[in-house]
Amino acid sequence: MQRKAWFLAVGVVGPTLSWVGALADEPITELTEIVITAQKRTERLADVPVAASVVAPSVLAARNVGDISDLNNIVPSVDLVGTFNGRVPLGIRGISSNANEATVGIASGVAIMVDGVPVPSDSQSGNQLEDIKSVEVLKGPQATLGGRTASAGIINIVTRGPTDQLTADFSTTGTSDGEVRANGFIGGPIATDVLGSLSVYGNVRKFPIVNEYDDEKSNQHNDGVRGKLLVRPNDDLDITLTGDYHTSNSSGSNFTYRYVTPGAYLLFGTTPPPLPPPVVATLSQSAVLAGITPSPNNKYYNSPVLDSGSRIKDLNFNVNVDYRLGDLTLGSTTAFQHETQENIQDIFVNSSYFSNNFSDTFAAIIGPVPGSPATWAAFNNTQYQGIDVKQTSQEFKLLSPVDRPLTYLLGFFFSDQKVDLFTARTFTPAETDYNVSTDTKTYDLYGRTTWTIAPNTSLITGLRYNYDKLSYGYTQIGGAIDTANTSNSSAVVGDVSLQYKFDAHNMVYATYSRGYAPKVFNTGIYSGGNATAPSTPLGPTGQEHINSFEIGSKGAFWDNRVTVDAAVFYTIYSDYQVRRRTGGGVGFGG
Repeated sequence: MQRKAWFLAVGVVGPTLSWVGALADEPITELTEIVITAQKRTERLADVPVAASVVAPSVLAARNVGDISDLNNIVPSVDLVGTFNGRVPLGIRGISSNANEATVGIASGVAIMVDGVPVPSDSQSGNQLEDIKSVEVLKGPQATLGGRTASAGIINIVTRGPTDQLTADFSTTGTSDGEVRANGFIGGPIATDVLGSLSVYGNVRKFPIVNEYDDEKSNQHNDGVRGKLLVRPNDDLDITLTGDYHTSNSSGSNFTYRYVTPGAYLLFGTTPPPLPPPVVATLSQSAVLAGITPSPNNKYYNSPVLDSGSRIKDLNFNVNVDYRLGDLTLGSTTAFQHETQENIQDIFVNSSYFSNNFSDTFAAIIGPVPGSPATWAAFNNTQYQGIDVKQTSQEFKLLSPVDRPLTYLLGFFFSDQKVDLFTARTFTPAETDYNVSTDTKTYDLYGRTTWTIAPNTSLITGLRYNYDKLSYGYTQIGGAIDTANTSNSSAVVGDVSLQYKFDAHNMVYATYSRGYAPKVFNTGIYSGGNATAPSTPLGPTGQEHINSFEIGSKGAFWDNRVTVDAAVFYTIYSDYQVRRRTGGGVGFGG
């Protein structure tokens, strides 16, 4: 499968971004200089030869941004579906691939990072935008520095940290649609050469979806705490210790009926099954959609499953070390992340336990018959799913000074990501009880150079070698499926940019980048007992390959009061990996 993207993007930034750090009565004369860290070092946004956006704290506050999907209203070309009751389908420039139960461990296509540390694609750790200093969005393939998960772009969330002087603030937000948020922060010196910070947050969001059964709106509660310690034993060494804990609990459905074929029965369509009328009646719309009128504007459902929702816990630690060796800086980041998810779904979202009613009515008419619906297991409309995500990562990097004709960045990255998923459903015709375990290890070497070949002209080159080792195990509990497989793959990716600066605030660039997405095992093929043999990687090569071409400009005008960024890009995705539904099951195409 091949997919191409051709587009012109233009961004205009006015004085809104200049409010950072300005007094309320101070006249605004020009934009504050914006920096970006998503490319492994601190750079001016105006100097980065890629379409990028940096959302400042003032904008996050002014637009009431608290969830990563709120970026849709701020950053062009970003498409992030809401985080209620599930992981976020991530998209940039129309390219996305959502992590899902059919392909546990798949790369998302958009790399989410928190302070430069990649978040596992199956995780929801980066969903909440609280305690945030800024959000950086790099658009298009970013495989050179973003790695295996950045085939469509990078979103780097930069959090607040220790301050040199005692700083404290507290804010609350309330909205007319039922959202309440609170944030607190304190930072400052703790001891000689030791700085610290502590931030806490909590929020409640109510959604305009109402359960007629108990007249309750679907809602979500999020809470979190993050602490940081910055230790400076000497002028050449910085050690930052970070720990954070987050919870997210949601209840209610995110699904309502918008259209149902008139006269259709649940599971049987418009043709009634050859069963006694009382049995058929338990599957009718009047029985399963009591009190609900499907329509495009329907915001109501009727479900007795009151524990429908999700329970998520995140625990993260990382240690960042920066050691200056003369003109060079050696960096090390060690990170551990652990998330648990429990999801309970009313998979049919209807007003009766239809399977139990169907079975009871059947038995009342004909009596229990072995193998008949009268012997079906009790099914209370729910499917349970538990997910455990663990990732350990280590990155080393060596940075040269930035004020030289030739600058460079060299790095090594390793991660080990384990995802375990357990799903249970007692619906007899489609009963399921299975466990999927995946382990994805990646070993990467990367480098980037910037060579000033003329006073106003620079050549930027990047190269990365990725080696991935993917393994999985699938067990159908109580069934005949118990299978596993492994696959190793490697890829060389990179980019090259030619940049010309008219002055300190205006430049044009042309960039070619080569990206990829790693091999994928489709464990969804085992659903319903459709397959038992070990899965093999999808697609002709098992990998997705990307060639991207971009021409852009960045400029500041009217005495640096307005910036205009424009980009034209053409991107070819070969063997494009995307989830799709095939027949009665879930497939994954490449």
